[in-house]
Amino acid sequence: MKRPHVIVLLADQLRRDVLGCYGGDYGATPSLDALAAESVRLAGHTINCPLCVPSRLSILTGLHPHVHGAIVNGWDEQERPYGTCRGLPTLYEVLAEGGYNVEHAGVDHLRCDPPLEGRHERIRFSGRRGRHEDWLKQRGVEVDLSACRSPCVDYVEGRPVTRFYTNPTTVVWPGSAEELFDTWLADRMVEVIERADPAEPLALMGNFWLPHCPLSCPEPYYSMYDPAGLRLPETVGKWCQGHSPMHLINLPGHVAASTTMDGWRRAWAVYLGMVRLLDECLARVIGALKRGGLWDDALVIFGADHGEMLGVHRMFQKMCMYEDAVRVPMLIKPPGLPAGGLQVGVRQQLTQHLDLAATICDYCDLAVMPNTSGSSFREIIEDPAAPGREEVFVEFNGNSGRSFQQRAIVTPTHKYIYNHGYEPELYDLRNDPDEVQNLCQGQAPPPEAGRLRRRLRAWMIETNDCIRMPD
Repeated sequence: MKRPHVIVLLADQLRRDVLGCYGGDYGATPSLDALAAESVRLAGHTINCPLCVPSRLSILTGLHPHVHGAIVNGWDEQERPYGTCRGLPTLYEVLAEGGYNVEHAGVDHLRCDPPLEGRHERIRFSGRRGRHEDWLKQRGVEVDLSACRSPCVDYVEGRPVTRFYTNPTTVVWPGSAEELFDTWLADRMVEVIERADPAEPLALMGNFWLPHCPLSCPEPYYSMYDPAGLRLPETVGKWCQGHSPMHLINLPGHVAASTTMDGWRRAWAVYLGMVRLLDECLARVIGALKRGGLWDDALVIFGADHGEMLGVHRMFQKMCMYEDAVRVPMLIKPPGLPAGGLQVGVRQQLTQHLDLAATICDYCDLAVMPNTSGSSFREIIEDPAAPGREEVFVEFNGNSGRSFQQRAIVTPTHKYIYNHGYEPELYDLRNDPDEVQNLCQGQAPPPEAGRLRRRLRAWMIETNDCIRMPD
């Protein structure tokens, strides 16, 4: 059997509503919209953790963060054990052992012990940020983005510390577009594709940084969008009663607290310019795949590790359970299209990041990693009427170190959020998609709150969660 090429292209911190194929009217994603025209678009795709390292390792292991062990980013040495996946098999080894040349290019938020790169001779890492930084120095490009950072409280071993984290301030990037990391990275991915043998299965894991903050990009992208002319979501800049006040002292609310509506408009304008630049980088990679004869036989997946609040509910970045952070774009182009008569278009079913590894293995005719919690959603891709998940579980345990913890259960109609140490939240996602009215506050909670709380608590016990929900 000839196995399909596997092309996984991930953006970092990408909102789905800026894509034209998800209803965005900004004109920022012509290449992605063209990809969507020959793909299945998942409308109910949900991540399992709104944080970089835990989310990406959940994709590769098919396990929830508190199961695979990397529950925070773990940038501080004392917290690094809680940001590391230890001894578990991943999708990379499965693909390598199945004869794939596995090429990881770009953002490397996959802290594993032992390291992934040394687990198989067919696994290679390239396009690392450090190499790009050395390249910039050789070209004399100096970048100062200190204006985009604010002091913020983080935690190390339970003790509060001050760290500088990215705020919504925008700054013009001083180099050219060709010198930006993602453009340089796209060229490295093109090199991987051009040296690939179409007769040998390639697994390209392309991990872009755009449009992750800091909100900085070169001209003409920085000034491409007029802040005054943008139509923003109605909840930008608005704190809603019933949201957990813990967000106000944690990064998402803290760094955004003093941002005005003019500031949010500028942030959106620059973010959209970054998205447009990302789209052009993706076009380079897609063009190389088509020129090299790999496109038709490839399983192509485009998505994001998590979303971005970008001022919604007066919050910035992610690290919360609201839709803008946990619901992400996901496009799937199966191999062999348009042969076979697959019905492209939208799928409304609930899917999750944990299912991606199993789905890839299904298309590649490979056995998925043992003990994974994910299951293939290939049936949904190939049959619009196939049933989706009844529930998805999401967790958050802190940023660099362990701190404010949340759990959520998401169903096709509702979301229940457990704020560890504070009041819960319940949202009717069909009638209140902007999550403005917390149904657990100010009145007797509806029966759905009790049902979802019991199911969430049972899941936490079943999976040996690192926190306990009271009875």
